[in-house]
Amino acid sequence: MERIKQAIENAKNTESDETSNPDLAESGEKHTRTPHCVLSHQGLRNTIKEIIAIVLIFAASVLWLRLDYMNRLELGASEYIHDGIKQARAEVKKRSLDKEKFEQVILANFNRCQSTAEKTWENYDRLMQKIADKSIIYHLNLMQKLERRNVSEFVVPKSVTDEATKMLEIAKAECQQIYDTQKH
Repeated sequence: MERIKQAIENAKNTESDETSNPDLAESGEKHTRTPHCVLSHQGLRNTIKEIIAIVLIFAASVLWLRLDYMNRLELGASEYIHDGIKQARAEVKKRSLDKEKFEQVILANFNRCQSTAEKTWENYDRLMQKIADKSIIYHLNLMQKLERRNVSEFVVPKSVTDEATKMLEIAKAECQQIYDTQKH
């Protein structure tokens, strides 16, 4: 703005110089002044300030663009990490559910094996009772024939019950071994 004012004042001064010099005006010669190629001290200072301002604006815009680019990179990286965390959580949850299902299956197999062993024991016990009942009836009939009046109750021999108990323990141990093997 100051430059414009100075230029206007210079132009006015130039016109007044031409009109104030009557010798030049009468001769008809035009007086041409050579422009001042050298800037004044104030003009040089203003030009340097403008150049510095332009450089600073350019540097600030470059820095802003660089920061914006780095921010976008960080946002992309954080989204990538967030997606990775989501996938890892989903995988852990899936593994946890799979482990729970597997434990339920092997526990159900263990319980089924135990109940099968118990049923086998019950069936064996019933069978022994039937044999004992038939044996008691046979012995009663035999004793009556021999006319013995002291009839004692028929008892399953201890070796047979020990064998049945051993079979039950073996079956339960096999169930436990299968369960332990599957669990680990």
